[in-house]
Amino acid sequence: MKTLDFIFYRFYRMQLSVNNYTTPVFSAILGIVTGISFNLTCLSYILFDCITGTIPQRVFSPLFFIISFVTPLVILSFTFLYKKRYKQIIERYEDEADSAVIKGNICIIAYFVFIILFMGLTFYIIAQNH
Repeated sequence: MKTLDFIFYRFYRMQLSVNNYTTPVFSAILGIVTGISFNLTCLSYILFDCITGTIPQRVFSPLFFIISFVTPLVILSFTFLYKKRYKQIIERYEDEADSAVIKGNICIIAYFVFIILFMGLTFYIIAQNH
């Protein structure tokens, strides 16, 4: 859970750095949910394609994308907003040293690179099998 807290805090700080002072908490949650949603979608494509050899139409349906986005959104919103847990996370990481800030930015960039590589791998596997 500390990893998720750290990713939340880094997304929160990025929102503040681009002058988003109105909704930085919710924007940070949306950033995390978007990454998780992409990963869930890619993982489901790979699993369906590798296990069954085909991808059922229900995986391509808009309902699947909505469910893979809304479910993590509800879970993470509850996790961070319940009893204002996000304030505890912000206070915990607020006094970071400069080296920790640099390491945090590298972790977030690596997270984005992982998501993009995972999506590329998914499309490559699908293209090879069809």
